[in-house]
Amino acid sequence: MPHNHFDPTAAILTHLNAPYGKVVSRAQLLATLRSGSLDAAAPDEVAQAVLSTLFMECSGAMVGEACAQANIPLQSAHNLYKSLKASGVQPTIPSWESAVQDTLC
Repeated sequence: MPHNHFDPTAAILTHLNAPYGKVVSRAQLLATLRSGSLDAAAPDEVAQAVLSTLFMECSGAMVGEACAQANIPLQSAHNLYKSLKASGVQPTIPSWESAVQDTLC
């Protein structure tokens, strides 16, 4: 019997790209999470705009699982979250903050 393997990165991409078509690639998403900066998607401003909604559109668990499967430190994703919040691009996302509060200091 085949083993169903949930791919959180694919799920995130499907969700983020749904309204626009394929705007954000797997490489852009993972590079952005790994670097903690939207600049990793540069110079694609459309991809940056879509990626800036990541924490508003996707659950903390899904983002965390995508990081774990890609060997990306959760702190890197949290750095992206903090950068987006500090720049005013996104508000505080309680679901993300509660998802990482026990893991990150």
